[in-house]
Amino acid sequence: MVIEQVMAGTALHWQLARFTLVMITGLVFIRAAVIPATKFLVARRTDNIRTQTSIGNFTGIFTGFLVLIAAFQAGNFGGLVTVLGTVTAALTVAIGFGMRDEVGSLVSGIFIQVDNPFVKGDYIKVDDTEGVVQEINLRTTTLKTSGSEKMVMPNRILNASGIKNFTRGRKTKTSVNVKTPVETVDKARKILREEAEENSEVQDSPEPDTLISKIEEDKAETELHYWVSSPGKVSEVRSKILENFSEKAQDQEIFTEEKTEE
Repeated sequence: MVIEQVMAGTALHWQLARFTLVMITGLVFIRAAVIPATKFLVARRTDNIRTQTSIGNFTGIFTGFLVLIAAFQAGNFGGLVTVLGTVTAALTVAIGFGMRDEVGSLVSGIFIQVDNPFVKGDYIKVDDTEGVVQEINLRTTTLKTSGSEKMVMPNRILNASGIKNFTRGRKTKTSVNVKTPVETVDKARKILREEAEENSEVQDSPEPDTLISKIEEDKAETELHYWVSSPGKVSEVRSKILENFSEKAQDQEIFTEEKTEE
């Protein structure tokens, strides 16, 4: 009886060892060879970064699932049906133990990896949080905010909220809003446009543009729209434009109420 228990325990250890070995080897191979090769081949067909990322991520998830099945079989834990049943049971238990949010973030992370509403380096805004995407994982996404702080957001929140992505290609669109008396709105528009045109980080094409978005109680709200060369420069450029605008507005006796908006 004791010998049988020892042999059973030894067999289980070998099963776990084979499972772990195949799993680790497969994941390393996927990260080091499969995904880079896929992105390289896709890059030869299209220069669209989102397409390259989407196909690369989908390939990683699909081949990762194949590695998981192979690892289960290497450990003699059953075939495909058994593996699917095990994974489903594990997810059910996890949800039952109060891990609904974690599972939700994991599923949302898979959708983000495949759909790519944003990629690493994009400047996005989610509710009241905005910043440059630094890292995208299956459970969380990390943003670098305007204060150079790192904000780690669960993917379920990103998936449930409206995401504004201001990056197109290598450029990022942003805006500055100021509120002035109606009689000084032309001066305000001129100053804002000059500040954008004189800033070296602001792109010449598309050109900076100003418009009057609202007039109420003798106050006009003016918007300056412009593109910056890098997502990481959004906060710096916005701050500089507002700083210079404030100084010139005081010199020209323009009463202002400043605010920024994406």
